[in-house]
Amino acid sequence: MIDITVGISAYNSAEFIEQAVESVLSQEGRSFEVIVIDDGSKDNTAELVEAIAKRDDRVRLYQKLNSGLGASRNDVIDQARGRFIHFMDGDDYMGPNFLDAMVSRAYALNADVIISTYYEVSANDLVKAERGLPRELAEYTKGFHWTKKPIVLLSRTPVWDKIYSKEFLIKNAIRFIETGAEDIPFSWNTLVQAQKIGTVWTPYFYYRVRKASLTGSLSLVDDVFTAVDAAEEILKSHPRWRRIKPYFVARSICEIGYLLVKARESFLSNNTARDIYFGRMIEKFKKFDVDLKPKVYEQIDPIYYEIYLAVQNGLSAKELGDWFSTNVSPYAQETTKSYVILLDATQFKAVVRVLINKLRQRSF
Repeated sequence: MIDITVGISAYNSAEFIEQAVESVLSQEGRSFEVIVIDDGSKDNTAELVEAIAKRDDRVRLYQKLNSGLGASRNDVIDQARGRFIHFMDGDDYMGPNFLDAMVSRAYALNADVIISTYYEVSANDLVKAERGLPRELAEYTKGFHWTKKPIVLLSRTPVWDKIYSKEFLIKNAIRFIETGAEDIPFSWNTLVQAQKIGTVWTPYFYYRVRKASLTGSLSLVDDVFTAVDAAEEILKSHPRWRRIKPYFVARSICEIGYLLVKARESFLSNNTARDIYFGRMIEKFKKFDVDLKPKVYEQIDPIYYEIYLAVQNGLSAKELGDWFSTNVSPYAQETTKSYVILLDATQFKAVVRVLINKLRQRSF
């Protein structure tokens, strides 16, 4: 058996697909295969991959009608011949040693899941930020169950920063949902079912953030809420759901709040879409209604937690929408930080309301 299958899901990825595939083919130290699922591309993605496959038999191309990332990644699970699987998008790429570092750690620990840090890069490959694991797991070299290191449940939920044991996925019948934001329930399902998790702290993988990407679509709003609901349904049946719940709430606050950062100008200028988004946010956050302990909420972006508190303390969809459109830069995606805040009376009013409520709660 080969060490690892790299499954690349590609849709209209002609601009970057050669770089993605070649970055895998340049890996050394481990045996691998590359499966490219061309998900109904309308450009010449398939032709570019086919040319590579003709000169390197480690590459296999599968073409299908467009059915989404979840379905394509399920195809990878079904067709993989490797002991481990890595899921990759057609516009990302891996640096030297990524596969060797991940697979070596997986073998050494006999792990079901290995998680790494990664770089966010721009369309022209400039590094924007290093992302990934909670700091508590920095340089942690032992394998562990999530109950021993529950902070791992706050890890980001993409799948391309991880590798998975194929046997583990098959044994536990873990599949991707076939709607958008499919990585959210998949990541939760794998983390809470894995018997042993390992980490690689050095970032070897490059996730490309670009304006034309799938994550810039307005449909992502509905996808993320649907995916969070799907993950919650999976987790509610877990015997340790009560222990998992605070971490799930914290991570979901980030998933939903991150839509603010990913929002484009079309979203900012669309009052109807914005009202729908904040309305659904309020509905979901009020259902969470859980007291997050400092060790949990201190691990997440402060702006997301403050929005959660604002919802819990009564801000309306319109107030949240007005605050966001006025105070969060529409160009936040281009800054080194994930958001830009401008102080004004509206924000001050919201913050004061939250603080007063906190003081009231402490007085009881």
